[in-house]
Amino acid sequence: MLSYLGLTGVAIEALLKVVSASGTKAAAPDELNHAKMQAETMASIVLAQAKAQQEQAIALRIACAEEVQIEEFYDVSGSGQLGVSMKDEGVTAGLTGDGRRVTKRIIKFTGNPCPEEIYQDFLFGKSSKAISPDGQ
Repeated sequence: MLSYLGLTGVAIEALLKVVSASGTKAAAPDELNHAKMQAETMASIVLAQAKAQQEQAIALRIACAEEVQIEEFYDVSGSGQLGVSMKDEGVTAGLTGDGRRVTKRIIKFTGNPCPEEIYQDFLFGKSSKAISPDGQ
């Protein structure tokens, strides 16, 4: 069904089978927890594979393009405080925190798109041809 997506498609199909199988019968809580953990594991695997395929596609496009412009901005910061105070009326404890995450990624390709044969081989994994600097 989703075989055109390669390993990601196979993982999605397996995830769908697990989810649909767990919903077709009245299961014990332990079975539902097990099915939930399996579904979460499969979802994380699918996400990791999708990210890897995205990076591979970008690398392929970089290899074929005449000009590539990449702008990336990453800023991950956070802070936290923990406090305890004692007074005559009692003890007070507090915990505060904040976080900030900024991610911006712009990739621009110009000229010389990948030949269809190389692109299809990449998508379906049928070949291990190397791409020369001239895109052939």
